[in-house]
Amino acid sequence: MEERRMTNTMLIFVFLVVLYASIPRTHAADTISTNQILRYNETITSPQETFELGFFSPPNSKNHYVGIWYKKISTGTVVWVANRNTPLTHTSVELTLTLHGVLVIREATTGNVIWSSAISSTKSVCNPIGQLLDTGNFVIYNEGDKTMLVQFCLCMKENNTNHTCHSR
Repeated sequence: MEERRMTNTMLIFVFLVVLYASIPRTHAADTISTNQILRYNETITSPQETFELGFFSPPNSKNHYVGIWYKKISTGTVVWVANRNTPLTHTSVELTLTLHGVLVIREATTGNVIWSSAISSTKSVCNPIGQLLDTGNFVIYNEGDKTMLVQFCLCMKENNTNHTCHSR
C-alpha cells in the first residue's frame, strides 16, 4: 500500500514537471543574444516597459512585420519597422542575432533568411547582444566591453515624423 502511494506521488510529480516545462514562455528581458530566438508570439520590452519589440500585423492586413511600438499605448503605436519593404505573409518566422551582430528574420522551418539588417560592424565582434532601450532605440553591442556595434534609432525629422537612422 505504501509503495503504491509513493508510485502515485512520483507520477503526479513527474506529470507536473512535464506540464510546467511545456508551458510557453515569452521573453521578459530587454535583450536578445546570439543563442536566443524571438518567435512570432514573443517580444522583448525596454527596461521601463515603455517600448516593445517583436512581430506584429497591422489592423486589416495579412502582412506581418518586426517592429518597435509603444507598449503602454492601447493602439500599440508602431515607431520603427525593420522589414517595411519585405512584409511577411505567415507567422512561421524567427528573429535572431548572428555572431556578426546582424539582425535577421528567418523561416522557422528552413532557416532561410527573409530579411537582414545588412549592417554588420567593421569592429571585432565578441558575443553581440541586442538591447531595446527606453528611448525606443535598439542597439547591438559587444557583451564584454559594451562597445556599440550598430544602432537602430528613432530620429525626428524637422516636421516631427519618425524615420529610421543607422549608426555604427
